Amino acid sequence: SDIMQSLIALGTCKKEDRFIFTLPASEVTDINSNEPVVIQGIIDCWFEKDGTAVIVDYKTDRVADDLELVSRYKVQLDMYEKALLKIHSIPTSAKYIYSFCLKKFIKL
Repeated sequence: SDIMQSLIALGTCKKEDRFIFTLPASEVTDINSNEPVVIQGIIDCWFEKDGTAVIVDYKTDRVADDLELVSRYKVQLDMYEKALLKIHSIPTSAKYIYSFCLKKFIKL
């Protein structure tokens, strides 16, 4: 796709990037507590563009439309955004889900 080609041209692709960090429980759940919660995961792909991150997460779910994927995975991509800011001090400018089922990028 045009999106992926332009991101690849940047030459800063990081794939399967593991992370681990903590957040107060109140930022992760509806519990009013400052107890730390460990957040860990793997970002499928992210690029650095003009000092900001562009996150791409691949999904193989069989879905009827974009909204189904966004509702399932928005919180996950928000955690990826927090991880990049906390660990690398890089703000995120764009987040995408690439749906293999729908064969397209979905911007969050």
